Amino acid sequence: MMELKDIFYTAGILVTMIVSLISLRINLKNRRNGIREHVYKEQMKFFTQLSQEMYYVNEMLDEISATKKITEKQVEKLEAAYDKVDILTETYDFITPDEMLSKLYLLYQAWHEIALKLIKEEPILKENISKFKQIFWDLTEDIRAHLGVDKLSEENRRLSFGRPKLT
Repeated sequence: MMELKDIFYTAGILVTMIVSLISLRINLKNRRNGIREHVYKEQMKFFTQLSQEMYYVNEMLDEISATKKITEKQVEKLEAAYDKVDILTETYDFITPDEMLSKLYLLYQAWHEIALKLIKEEPILKENISKFKQIFWDLTEDIRAHLGVDKLSEENRRLSFGRPKLT
């Protein structure tokens, strides 16, 4: 028969083991949360830089469309923007969701069609620019949905102002 002190030792060892397992589980979960937060931060950085470049390209295309001509300087700026976006995409490829990469590919195809017209010195049609812009706006909405921008904004408003929507 076990003595009372043996029962307490056994209970103490079991409680210590249970607490250690719970602590291990919490640590692993926190580690995953840390990784998740870091990936989210890097995705946000990538999508922000990508959006900046795409807005810049949109502005240049609007200017080209309005004047119906393109200068050598504009061609160089478009090429530089394309190179920058290409490098950005390659740099952040491993943390970009597949659905975003496929939409980026569509955007690059539309941009490539415009670039080919520039190289061949053909006029850029309004349809080419419209196609590019539509894909870009769709991609922007998908990025917002993927990152949960609206949900985060709503939560921030609720925390800051105590109400879900500004009135």
